[in-house]
Amino acid sequence: MSKMDNDKIYTSKGLHDELNAERKRKGESEIPAINALRGGTSTIARKDKSWGSVPEFFVHLFKKK
Repeated sequence: MSKMDNDKIYTSKGLHDELNAERKRKGESEIPAINALRGGTSTIARKDKSWGSVPEFFVHLFKKK
């Protein structure tokens, strides 16, 4: 991501677009926008297959530290 400018107004759409552009340059898939009316962050968490259960999540979390 680019350096934060104190005079620039940042919106969630602008940050989302910038994030997806960066992911596209790296060859990664885009992250869909979160629509709180139709589903929150849990819809993205279900798509993440890096862990299968809550205990496994904490095992991965503490291994990274």
